[in-house]
Parts: sequence; C-alpha cells; structure tokens
Amino acid sequence: MWPDKKLNQLNPSLKLLVTFFIFCLLIGYGVAILQSYEHTGFDIEKVKLEYLGSDDENLMAFAKPYQQILQVTHAHALSIPLVYFLLALIFLNTSLNAILKKTLITLLFLGFFLEMSSLWLLRYVHPDLIYLGVIGNGFSGLSYLSMCFISLFQIYKK
Repeated sequence: MWPDKKLNQLNPSLKLLVTFFIFCLLIGYGVAILQSYEHTGFDIEKVKLEYLGSDDENLMAFAKPYQQILQVTHAHALSIPLVYFLLALIFLNTSLNAILKKTLITLLFLGFFLEMSSLWLLRYVHPDLIYLGVIGNGFSGLSYLSMCFISLFQIYKK
C-alpha cells in the first residue's frame, strides 16, 4: 500500500480514498449496531431466547438449529476479518507507538473471536457464555471506532 509513509504524508487523492473508505466503515458499523438493536434491543435475554428457544408454549420460540448458527458464522467469518484487516492496514500507518497499535489490533480480532465463539457456546455449552460475546463486542467496538477516528484525525494532521 504505502509502507514508508504516515497517513498525513499521503497524496491528496489517497487521503480522499482512505477518508471515504473509513466513512463507509463507520456507516456500516452504525447500521450493524442499529440492526442489532432492532433485532434484540440489546437485551441479553432476547438473544438467549433466540438461540435457546423456550418451553413456554405462548412464546413459540425454538432453539436456533446448528445450520443457522453455521450460516451466521460463515457469513461473518468471511467478511468481518477482511474489513478488520483493511482497517488495521490503514491504522498501522498512524504515528502512534507500536505497543498501542498492537494492542488495538489484538483487541479488535480477539473481540471477533469471542463474539463468534459465544454464539456456539451459548447454544451448546451454557447460556451465560453469551457474556463472552458482550465482552467481545466491547473489545472490537472500542478498537474499531478508535482505529477509525485516530486514522481520520491523522490523515489531516499537519
């Protein structure tokens, strides 16, 4: 990409491209948060109900079958790491110290692994393991947003 340049040293066209890409990433993240809210209201009990079902005959909630969890995992396991990789490539060209860069990138991907594994662990091991997904979402969300905003700031830093 531009291995020997910091973000603020890019030519104006590349700065614009990276800026638009990061804005698209932020819009995509916002839509994902909205979709999650619309689906569950950020209510952990609703997530548990969706994956575990209920014996209450008034709810008509069935446990999510293996194939559906596999389908969700497959779609996310292919797309999210690619987005994270591209964001990390951009972020690596900031002027932050290496330890902070490594920490944010590690938390980004660790959050993804926790979130993806929590779906399976919730369904097949124990309901309270859904909290791994909450922790994972926190790690990846904070890292993702930090990396986006730090990169945007540094693109136009003098």
